[in-house]
Amino acid sequence: MTATERTFTALMRWHGPDPTIEIETRHLGFRAPETAALFANGFPPNAPLGLLLTPDKTVQLLLKDDDYVDWHGADVTVWVLSAGRATGDELIAWTEGQPKPFAEFTFPPPAFGRYHRTGFAVLDQDGLRVELAVDLICEDRIRVIIHQAATDEDVPAFFFMGALPKA
Repeated sequence: MTATERTFTALMRWHGPDPTIEIETRHLGFRAPETAALFANGFPPNAPLGLLLTPDKTVQLLLKDDDYVDWHGADVTVWVLSAGRATGDELIAWTEGQPKPFAEFTFPPPAFGRYHRTGFAVLDQDGLRVELAVDLICEDRIRVIIHQAATDEDVPAFFFMGALPKA
């Protein structure tokens, strides 16, 4: 990959047993925002479907083939919501909470266990969020729409995945 090629990053947020903590994993190197969005939503074969945090601070991602793979702490951020704000299954909004470095964070015992995906974002090569939506438009077609400011030369970007309709 050359230095001028654009790459995109998928951020995935995970919510677990402790309502005051969410984990964010960062997945680098996608060539298109659509590919990053599909990955973050569990569509490619190697996309993570779940996360496991063990007491020894190992982060493992559950893949579609039911295998767990270790994930690197450098690509993980812990988001902490104050105890007074957390109620039940309340999720931490992208703009709320305090980010903490994974390696330095001391997890309370209730934080260990299985996490499920609660959200995603796609960042461009400059670290700016790409506004997009993933939509299931019928049983076997998925649409990713990139929202961008259109100019006279721009055409809205669409990406479809699924079976082709029969002629």
